[in-house]
Amino acid sequence: MVSTQNDSQLSVVVVDSRPIDYRIAASWAKANDIEFRYLLCGRDALRMAAAANGSLWMINVELPDMTGFDLLEMLRVTLEDPFVVMVSDQYQPQHELRSGELNVPCYVCKPLEAQWFDTLLHGLTRESNIPQGRRRHKAPREPH
Repeated sequence: MVSTQNDSQLSVVVVDSRPIDYRIAASWAKANDIEFRYLLCGRDALRMAAAANGSLWMINVELPDMTGFDLLEMLRVTLEDPFVVMVSDQYQPQHELRSGELNVPCYVCKPLEAQWFDTLLHGLTRESNIPQGRRRHKAPREPH
């Protein structure tokens, strides 16, 4: 999880080149003591995932350096069962289909409404029903 203080604390990681689009969610998170981090590109997200976890990942399908789908596939190598919401700037049927193919539980389009964040984040904090995005443990290397 992003927070190093308390492994049970919910944290949200947004990977999007437009963090302003998440101001409603950031306000809600701050009011509810939920850590909220912005990363502007896939490379930053991969670096952060190697060092810390996030409970909920919100990934834009179109990032400046890669697709959000490519990022998701790379994160799944590092993180064990990350809970991911794929976000699109505008609805694209191929994005929704690709999200389904990758077993992404949620595909949403901007603008993201306050009620949607409230429902999602309240559900996650109340039910604690999402994995904490634990880092995968690398298998020990075989001696040569």
